Amino acid sequence: MAEVLTTETINPTIAPFTVSARRENTNIPWGVCSHVSAFTAAQVGTGDTGKVVINLLIPQNYWFQLAGFHIDVSSTSAPNWDDGVFRSFYTGFNSLNPDFTQQEIFFPLAVTSEASIGSTQYKNVGVAAGGDQSAYDVNSPVNFLQTSSNSTDTTKNPQVQLYATPNSHDANFRISAIFKMFDINQANHPWLAAK
Repeated sequence: MAEVLTTETINPTIAPFTVSARRENTNIPWGVCSHVSAFTAAQVGTGDTGKVVINLLIPQNYWFQLAGFHIDVSSTSAPNWDDGVFRSFYTGFNSLNPDFTQQEIFFPLAVTSEASIGSTQYKNVGVAAGGDQSAYDVNSPVNFLQTSSNSTDTTKNPQVQLYATPNSHDANFRISAIFKMFDINQANHPWLAAK
Protein backbone atom coordinates (compact mmCIF):
# COMPACT_ATOMS: atom_id res chain seq x y z
CA MET A 1 0.00 0.00 0.00
CA ALA A 2 1.35 3.40 -0.98
CA GLU A 3 0.31 7.03 -0.86
CA VAL A 4 0.04 8.73 -4.23
CA LEU A 5 1.04 12.32 -3.42
CA THR A 6 0.50 15.39 -5.60
CA THR A 7 1.85 18.72 -4.36
CA GLU A 8 0.95 22.13 -5.80
CA THR A 9 2.58 25.28 -4.43
CA ILE A 10 1.03 28.57 -5.53
CA ASN A 11 2.69 31.96 -5.28
CA PRO A 12 0.03 34.62 -4.87
CA THR A 13 -0.77 37.50 -7.12
CA ILE A 14 -0.79 40.68 -5.03
CA ALA A 15 -3.03 43.54 -6.13
CA PRO A 16 -2.11 47.03 -4.92
CA PHE A 17 -3.71 48.65 -1.91
CA THR A 18 -6.54 50.98 -2.81
CA VAL A 19 -9.51 52.73 -1.23
CA SER A 20 -11.57 52.38 -4.40
CA ALA A 21 -13.02 49.09 -3.17
CA ARG A 22 -14.35 50.43 0.09
CA ARG A 23 -16.44 48.31 2.38
CA GLU A 24 -19.17 50.13 4.25
CA ASN A 25 -17.46 53.44 3.47
CA THR A 26 -14.65 52.80 5.95
CA ASN A 27 -12.01 54.34 3.67
CA ILE A 28 -9.55 51.63 4.74
CA PRO A 29 -7.20 50.80 1.87
CA TRP A 30 -6.71 47.09 1.37
CA GLY A 31 -4.97 44.83 -1.09
CA VAL A 32 -5.90 41.46 -2.54
CA CYS A 33 -3.84 38.29 -2.37
CA SER A 34 -5.22 35.78 -4.88
CA HIS A 35 -4.29 32.19 -5.62
CA VAL A 36 -5.53 30.53 -8.81
CA SER A 37 -4.16 27.29 -10.16
CA ALA A 38 -5.02 24.20 -12.20
CA PHE A 39 -3.22 20.87 -11.99
CA THR A 40 -3.75 17.12 -12.38
CA ALA A 41 -3.48 14.44 -9.69
CA ALA A 42 -2.40 10.97 -10.72
CA GLN A 43 -4.62 7.90 -10.62
CA VAL A 44 -4.89 6.11 -7.28
CA GLY A 45 -4.62 2.37 -7.80
CA THR A 46 -6.09 -0.54 -5.87
CA GLY A 47 -4.76 -0.69 -2.33
CA ASP A 48 -3.28 2.81 -2.48
CA THR A 49 -4.50 6.12 -1.08
CA GLY A 50 -4.35 9.52 -2.70
CA LYS A 51 -3.30 12.83 -1.18
CA VAL A 52 -3.19 16.30 -2.70
CA VAL A 53 -1.35 19.09 -0.87
CA ILE A 54 -1.93 22.68 -2.05
CA ASN A 55 0.38 25.26 -0.47
CA LEU A 56 -0.87 28.86 -0.47
CA LEU A 57 2.15 31.11 -0.03
CA ILE A 58 1.40 34.52 1.47
CA PRO A 59 3.67 37.38 2.53
CA GLN A 60 4.47 37.82 6.20
CA ASN A 61 3.37 40.63 8.48
CA TYR A 62 -0.04 41.26 6.95
CA TRP A 63 -3.48 40.73 8.41
CA PHE A 64 -5.69 38.57 6.17
CA GLN A 65 -9.40 37.97 5.66
CA LEU A 66 -10.47 35.02 3.54
CA ALA A 67 -12.75 36.51 0.89
CA GLY A 68 -13.30 33.47 -1.30
CA PHE A 69 -12.36 29.81 -1.48
CA HIS A 70 -13.29 27.18 -4.05
CA ILE A 71 -11.95 23.91 -5.41
CA ASP A 72 -13.46 21.84 -8.17
CA VAL A 73 -12.38 18.36 -9.19
CA SER A 74 -13.24 16.75 -12.52
CA SER A 75 -12.67 13.24 -13.77
CA THR A 76 -14.05 10.72 -16.25
CA SER A 77 -15.47 8.80 -13.29
CA ALA A 78 -16.82 9.99 -9.95
CA PRO A 79 -13.99 11.89 -8.23
CA ASN A 80 -13.40 10.18 -4.89
CA TRP A 81 -11.76 13.16 -3.19
CA ASP A 82 -14.23 13.31 -0.34
CA ASP A 83 -12.12 14.18 2.71
CA GLY A 84 -9.88 17.10 3.37
CA VAL A 85 -8.79 19.93 5.62
CA PHE A 86 -7.84 23.59 5.26
CA ARG A 87 -4.83 24.44 7.42
CA SER A 88 -4.53 27.96 8.73
CA PHE A 89 -2.82 29.58 11.70
CA TYR A 90 -4.70 30.94 14.68
CA THR A 91 -3.36 34.29 15.79
CA GLY A 92 -6.09 35.45 18.14
CA PHE A 93 -7.18 38.90 19.20
CA ASN A 94 -3.80 39.76 20.75
CA SER A 95 -1.66 38.66 17.84
CA LEU A 96 0.27 41.95 17.77
CA ASN A 97 1.62 41.41 21.28
CA PRO A 98 5.35 40.68 21.59
CA ASP A 99 6.41 37.03 21.56
CA PHE A 100 3.05 35.86 20.23
CA THR A 101 3.24 32.37 18.75
CA GLN A 102 1.07 31.21 15.88
CA GLN A 103 -0.93 28.05 16.43
CA GLU A 104 -1.58 25.66 13.57
CA ILE A 105 -5.28 24.85 13.23
CA PHE A 106 -7.25 22.72 10.78
CA PHE A 107 -10.76 23.30 9.40
CA PRO A 108 -12.72 20.51 7.69
CA LEU A 109 -13.61 20.69 4.03
CA ALA A 110 -17.02 19.69 2.73
CA VAL A 111 -18.30 18.52 -0.64
CA THR A 112 -20.68 21.30 -1.67
CA SER A 113 -22.06 19.90 -4.93
CA GLU A 114 -21.65 17.21 -7.57
CA ALA A 115 -22.55 17.19 -11.25
CA SER A 116 -22.17 15.02 -14.32
CA ILE A 117 -21.83 16.67 -17.71
CA GLY A 118 -21.32 14.31 -20.62
CA SER A 119 -18.43 11.98 -19.87
CA THR A 120 -16.97 14.23 -17.16
CA GLN A 121 -18.06 14.26 -13.54
CA TYR A 122 -17.46 17.23 -11.25
CA LYS A 123 -17.21 17.71 -7.51
CA ASN A 124 -17.01 21.07 -5.72
CA VAL A 125 -15.31 21.49 -2.36
CA GLY A 126 -15.56 24.34 0.13
CA VAL A 127 -14.59 25.08 3.71
CA ALA A 128 -17.10 23.45 6.05
CA ALA A 129 -19.03 25.91 8.18
CA GLY A 130 -19.99 24.30 11.48
CA GLY A 131 -21.41 21.21 9.84
CA ASP A 132 -23.08 23.13 7.04
CA GLN A 133 -21.66 23.35 3.56
CA SER A 134 -20.54 26.76 2.40
CA ALA A 135 -17.67 28.51 0.69
CA TYR A 136 -16.36 29.82 4.01
CA ASP A 137 -17.66 30.94 7.36
CA VAL A 138 -16.83 33.84 9.67
CA ASN A 139 -16.01 31.40 12.47
CA SER A 140 -13.70 29.43 10.21
CA PRO A 141 -10.28 30.33 8.76
CA VAL A 142 -11.25 33.86 7.78
CA ASN A 143 -9.16 36.29 9.85
CA PHE A 144 -5.52 35.77 10.76
CA LEU A 145 -2.18 37.52 10.95
CA GLN A 146 0.70 35.91 9.08
CA THR A 147 3.71 36.30 11.37
CA SER A 148 5.95 33.67 9.83
CA SER A 149 9.51 34.82 9.33
CA ASN A 150 9.70 33.06 5.95
CA SER A 151 6.74 33.34 3.61
CA THR A 152 8.29 30.79 1.22
CA ASP A 153 8.29 28.10 3.92
CA THR A 154 5.36 25.84 3.05
CA THR A 155 5.14 24.61 6.66
CA LYS A 156 4.21 28.14 7.81
CA ASN A 157 1.56 29.05 5.25
CA PRO A 158 -2.09 28.10 4.67
CA GLN A 159 -2.46 24.72 3.06
CA VAL A 160 -5.19 22.51 1.64
CA GLN A 161 -4.97 18.74 2.09
CA LEU A 162 -7.34 16.44 0.18
CA TYR A 163 -7.60 12.65 0.37
CA ALA A 164 -8.92 10.06 -2.07
CA THR A 165 -10.01 6.46 -1.73
CA PRO A 166 -8.45 3.69 -3.88
CA ASN A 167 -9.47 3.16 -7.50
CA SER A 168 -9.73 6.88 -8.27
CA HIS A 169 -9.02 7.93 -11.84
CA ASP A 170 -6.65 10.79 -12.50
CA ALA A 171 -8.40 14.05 -11.66
CA ASN A 172 -8.13 17.65 -12.75
CA PHE A 173 -8.15 20.25 -9.97
CA ARG A 174 -8.87 23.97 -10.11
CA ILE A 175 -8.47 26.11 -7.01
CA SER A 176 -9.23 29.72 -6.25
CA ALA A 177 -8.49 31.32 -2.89
CA ILE A 178 -8.70 35.06 -2.35
CA PHE A 179 -7.56 36.94 0.75
CA LYS A 180 -8.11 40.61 1.51
CA MET A 181 -4.92 41.86 3.10
CA PHE A 182 -4.28 44.78 5.44
CA ASP A 183 -1.02 46.10 6.76
CA ILE A 184 -0.09 45.73 10.42
CA ASN A 185 -1.01 49.32 11.27
CA GLN A 186 -4.55 48.65 10.11
CA ALA A 187 -4.99 45.37 11.97
CA ASN A 188 -6.52 46.87 15.11
CA HIS A 189 -8.82 49.29 13.31
CA PRO A 190 -12.30 48.97 14.85
CA TRP A 191 -13.96 48.55 11.49
CA LEU A 192 -11.81 45.51 10.68
CA ALA A 193 -12.61 43.77 13.95
CA ALA A 194 -16.27 43.73 12.94
CA LYS A 195 -15.66 42.20 9.53
